[in-house]
Amino acid sequence: WLGSLWQFIHTLGWSLEVRRHWTPKRQRIGDSALMTIFIESGYKAGELRLINQCRIFHQVFFVSDIATADGLQIDDTYRGKTPHQERVSHWKWPSQGSPGAEAW
Repeated sequence: WLGSLWQFIHTLGWSLEVRRHWTPKRQRIGDSALMTIFIESGYKAGELRLINQCRIFHQVFFVSDIATADGLQIDDTYRGKTPHQERVSHWKWPSQGSPGAEAW
């Protein structure tokens, strides 16, 4: 329904401004939000949608959420379709089943 609302607002030529939105605090010094990195890297809207589906499926927000303990690599668990069994998010996430093959 959110996509339909966005499209309707766009059709009317309106814009929507969110003045107060909640953003989690960074977990570590130098940490970054994953979606910000992907947007700034030039990914297109369709790619961002698929990436975001994977992000929500894995319930991660920051680079630190997917990094290995030493912070030097991405934990291999987050490269695939199986949720991490040892890391549990305490945030309330939208329901997101495993994204389709094109997302991985």
